[in-house]
Amino acid sequence: MLTKALKNNFQIDNYKLINYLSLDNNDFLSILSMRNHPLIKKQMNNSIIISLDEHTKFVHNLKFKNVGYWIVKKNNKIFGSIYLTNTNLKESSCVGGNFINPNLIGTGQGIVINYLMHFLAFEKLAFKCINSEVKESNKSAVRINNLFGAQPINSNNNINYIRFFDSTWLKEIKPKICKLLSYLNY
Repeated sequence: MLTKALKNNFQIDNYKLINYLSLDNNDFLSILSMRNHPLIKKQMNNSIIISLDEHTKFVHNLKFKNVGYWIVKKNNKIFGSIYLTNTNLKESSCVGGNFINPNLIGTGQGIVINYLMHFLAFEKLAFKCINSEVKESNKSAVRINNLFGAQPINSNNNINYIRFFDSTWLKEIKPKICKLLSYLNY
């Protein structure tokens, strides 16, 4: 059931989460352009430019994997992308990550993308834990992760490995973030 849900599209408030497998050609090319944008690439573990052929194969192969990749749209504008990979049904955990539309960097919308990722993982898909990693040099992401209750696991080669829990999300983090979202025209 979870495998199928990871391929679904979702509506969360005014935001559409459209699975990469459902993208139209314009969104397909837009997300590739965002993935290759220098401001996004420098924060990724893999900084190699992704060709159209590689992107096409990547998206095609998502059909066969127990993962979910979505673009986030509001009013037909792409705000960014969310992914949940390395799903572990026994532990009810996943690896989560996201990136924002490079044109929205510095606007506070990274909080929206993170909120949607947590809401999707914890409330729609019922994961108990999200594991993640972020470069220490990505100060904005480090601050946002701390805001969302990141629990450090370890650090290695300038990468922080962190974990988020559903219990902390529901009891402490979500109410605080919802207040903050009201100031961001969520």
